[in-house]
Amino acid sequence: MQSDKTTGITPEKRYFAAANTGSGFKSFFDEIFRNLDKLYIIKGGPGTGKSKLLRDISNEAKNKSYDVEHFYCSSDPFSLDGIIIKELNTGIIDGTAPHMEDPIYPGAYDEIINLGDFWKSDRLVANKAKISAIINRKNEMFVSVYHYLSAADMINGELHKTINKAVLHDKLNAAAVRLVRDIKTGDKYRREMRLTDAIGMEGITHFNTFGELAEKRYIIKDYNGTADIFLNHIDMLLKEKRRYVQISCTPLNINLINGIYLPDLRTAFISDSNIEKRENDKTVNTERFVDHETVRLNRAKFRFGKRCRDSLTEGALDTLAEIKKLHSELEDIYIDAMDFRSKEEYTKKLLTRIFK
Repeated sequence: MQSDKTTGITPEKRYFAAANTGSGFKSFFDEIFRNLDKLYIIKGGPGTGKSKLLRDISNEAKNKSYDVEHFYCSSDPFSLDGIIIKELNTGIIDGTAPHMEDPIYPGAYDEIINLGDFWKSDRLVANKAKISAIINRKNEMFVSVYHYLSAADMINGELHKTINKAVLHDKLNAAAVRLVRDIKTGDKYRREMRLTDAIGMEGITHFNTFGELAEKRYIIKDYNGTADIFLNHIDMLLKEKRRYVQISCTPLNINLINGIYLPDLRTAFISDSNIEKRENDKTVNTERFVDHETVRLNRAKFRFGKRCRDSLTEGALDTLAEIKKLHSELEDIYIDAMDFRSKEEYTKKLLTRIFK
């Protein structure tokens, strides 16, 4: 993988493989990880070192100059949920709830790594009542999170319908065609999900991975949701050109695209008004694709809708912050029950097997 020319440092490929959305928890683990040659599925409770194990494997791969993709937990963006080592076509994932994964072809293709082998079960049994109470409370609170996000998504859908009526589609489509005109036709359209945004326990997290990897960047400046419409049209045109694309979607609604990356061309189309601009970036201001009279007539609706949507999203984030406290309590219980020395010895043997 090439380095970032501005810093000389190779940026880490950071994504999410799942999302907390207005339609509930959405996982793309099967789509992302099931076409590899080998898959290791880690099982174990919170705090048992699943993320640490993934980081150890990632570091070993990077020491060997392998290209690694990192997939973080959508609820806890500081915790790794999976990695793909490109040269080995091998994946390692956290296969516990809410993205449960089990072997389909045990041993031949996928294999379980059971970190439960390294915990002291008697300590967990002694805390059975506390563990079950925390997990049950977390599950109840996640239901509330998805109720908040569902309501926020419904309002956002109304706003999207309204701005869609104001869009000058011929003008927008013509601009999109001009943008992809010089992109040569490929062999086959292929679309991979690489989410760069998540709603989680640390708030709304954004990874600027597409922007960091790209040499050529089109920054799509949003206007009341018009960027989503524009990027969806760009995706359609790239499908016609049979290109391989990586797609990121908004965390509230995974049907709305907020980023497109063409790895073969190192070209990105990004809806991101906060990105630090480069000299050769091209900016597309989507405000010029709307009828301002229609927007003016719906100005009160936009103001009220955005206020309601943002308030409901804030309610979800507040609840997720409470879940974080419970999750930390649960981790402490499992950490106290773990034999990490034996787990680290196992890690050394596992690294040898993976990279043999």
